[in-house]
Amino acid sequence: MSRQVLDSVDRAVHSVPILIEKKNYKHAFKILSNAEDKLKGENKPELECITLILKGNVLQASEQALEALDTYEKAFEIASELFLENQEEINAQRLLTTSLDNIVNILEEIDIFSCVESVIKKEEVVFGMISDVYPKLIAHNPEDIEYLTNYSNSMENILNFYLMIGKPEMKITLVMDIMMAYETIIRLDPEDPDIPRMLYEMVEQYGKVCLAKESIEEAKKVYGKLEEIFTVILEKDPEDEDMLSLLTDSYGLLAELYAKTDETEKAYEYSSKVLDIVERRCKISKQGSVP
Repeated sequence: MSRQVLDSVDRAVHSVPILIEKKNYKHAFKILSNAEDKLKGENKPELECITLILKGNVLQASEQALEALDTYEKAFEIASELFLENQEEINAQRLLTTSLDNIVNILEEIDIFSCVESVIKKEEVVFGMISDVYPKLIAHNPEDIEYLTNYSNSMENILNFYLMIGKPEMKITLVMDIMMAYETIIRLDPEDPDIPRMLYEMVEQYGKVCLAKESIEEAKKVYGKLEEIFTVILEKDPEDEDMLSLLTDSYGLLAELYAKTDETEKAYEYSSKVLDIVERRCKISKQGSVP
C-alpha cells in the first residue's frame, strides 16, 4: 500500500471531525471522496471502514439521516467481518463497537420503528454470530479490561436494537452476561466512575421496557442482579458515596417494580431501604456542617 493512501486516510481522520464542528461539510466530503478513491483496489478493509464511519458522521451532521444510516450499515458489514475473522484483534473489536454505536445513535435520532426492524432483519444472523463468539473470547481473557469493555459496549448496542422495538424478553441472557462483564470491569478498574453509572442506566432502560411489556420476571432478575453487584462493591468500600447513591437508586427501581405488581410488603421493604439511606446521609451531612 502506498504512502499516499495512508496519508489520505490519516488526513481524513484528523481533519473531518474538525470540519464537521465548523459545519464545513462540503470540504469534509471532498477529503473523504479523495480517501475513497485512493483506497480502491487496495484491499484495506480497516481503512475502508474508518472512512465509511467518518462519511456517516458527515452525513448525520448535515441532516442526511437515512443516508448516514446506510453508510454506517456498510461500515458495520466490514467491521463484523473483520471481527468474526479475528476476534482477538483489538482494532477489529473497536471498529465493531464504533460502527454499532453509530447505528444505534442514528436510529435513535431518526426514531422510525420500521428502520430499526429493517436493521434487525438484515443483521440478526450476524448479531447472533457475534453474540455466540464474544463470550468464548471473554472466557479465554477474563481479566482483559479492554476486551471486557469492547464486549459490553458491543453487546449493549445489540441489545438496544431489541429494546427499540420493545422485545426485551428475547435478550435476558445477554443482559445478564453484560452485567457480569460490567461487574468485572468495576472490580478491575474501581476508580472509573462512569462504568457503574453506565451499568445502572442500561439496567434501568431494560427494566422500563420489560415493565411496559409486562415482562415482570425479566425485570426482577436484572434489578435483583444490579442490587447484588452494588451491595458487594459497597461491602468492600462502605464510604463510596457514588456507589451508595446507585444502590439507593436500585432500591428505588425495585420498590417501583413491586408496587406495580401489588407485592406490597416487598415494595415497602425497598422503599424503607431508600428512606433509611437518605436519613442516614442527612444526619451525616448535618453533623459535618456543625462547627
